[in-house]
Amino acid sequence: MLQNTQQYQHALAAAGSRALTLVDAVPYTGSTLDTLIDDNWWDRAACLCVDDEAFFPERGGSTYEAKKLCKICPVKDECLEYALERDESWGVWGGTSEKERRKLKRATVAA
Repeated sequence: MLQNTQQYQHALAAAGSRALTLVDAVPYTGSTLDTLIDDNWWDRAACLCVDDEAFFPERGGSTYEAKKLCKICPVKDECLEYALERDESWGVWGGTSEKERRKLKRATVAA
């Protein structure tokens, strides 16, 4: 977790300068957008001002940069929970790929 604003700003600068908009990252499904606004966790995400290409790579593309940013994100757990609850089938959410989230889901069901 980031300890101060300076660390957070440094992480954002290291990740890139292009803005990631809410509309680019989350397809509008009505209640999904309402949940994001109500929960407000998204506003604290380390990826808020980062280009979405790293989080939604082409098939077979690297997720390294996205996961690197997720490691320092203060809302990583909320992001992962969001993705698991909504069965997000593509992109990096909460530091996990689609394949990793499927494994998590199977492990939860098996337990």
